[in-house]
Amino acid sequence: MISKVEKHPKITLHLKTKPLQITGHVGNFKTRVEEAGKEQTIAHGVIVLAVGGSERQTDLYLNGKHPGVMTQRQLEDKLADKAITSEALSVVMIQCADSRNDKHPYCSRVCCSAAIKNALELKKQKPNAKVVVLYKDIRTYGFRELGYQQAREAGVLFIRYNDKQDPVVSDKGGLHVSVVDGSNGKEITLKPDFVVLSTRYRAGRGQSNSVWASPHGRSPRMVSSWKPTPSCAPWIWPTKGEFIAVWPTRRASSTRPSPTPRPSPVVPLPCCRTPSATSPAKSPRSTPPTVWPVPPA
Repeated sequence: MISKVEKHPKITLHLKTKPLQITGHVGNFKTRVEEAGKEQTIAHGVIVLAVGGSERQTDLYLNGKHPGVMTQRQLEDKLADKAITSEALSVVMIQCADSRNDKHPYCSRVCCSAAIKNALELKKQKPNAKVVVLYKDIRTYGFRELGYQQAREAGVLFIRYNDKQDPVVSDKGGLHVSVVDGSNGKEITLKPDFVVLSTRYRAGRGQSNSVWASPHGRSPRMVSSWKPTPSCAPWIWPTKGEFIAVWPTRRASSTRPSPTPRPSPVVPLPCCRTPSATSPAKSPRSTPPTVWPVPPA
């Protein structure tokens, strides 16, 4: 991927470059940058600010206390290193771990896709593995929806749990996961070899550019301190032509006024599915899926 970007005729890559000032408006921005000790001005039409993010740890679900409990990132490392040797293993993935709760009410928007990707890779490496995903809502955007379908067809089991009824993980001589099936209200107890947590993401504190200057002479803005206003959704930057590709540090409170309707290139969240745990996998769609632009988190 890096090589393709470097060789693409329509992509100019500026390495070791620091933005000093951004002025202008949508269609006519001018960014003054410092590259290898020399300053230059780059003219461009839009801005996509991507500061990245980091997986946050949690002490819930025996994470850090039991060797069989890990995060999706840790599982991904094991899969990349082919470090999982057992053929007949069972894995329970818990979505929204320490997320979408009273303390951290936002959705990181990438966890479901990451879990499904890892589940498919696990089934590829270990076809006999049993994988169960416990979730509140599955949110797979764009063509990632096909990954959800492939996971169902590969035998990955999805069980929905209700809000305020989080799964319980305990160590009783082995991992035990208790969850109330949201489709029928019955409690299910699972005894997996591994429990994998989809924890929340947030923008890294040291990754925001402190010299990010607003157009039109406004004061510098820090992405990590930006809060949504009644006139714009959490993922829409107030200035036209500027877009944020960053996980939010907080979400707009439900007590805030509803955003004023306005045209926007960002498509709202698609509806979340709630299939029952025993429902069969659906057949492939007869028409291509709608391509939802992925809104910056």
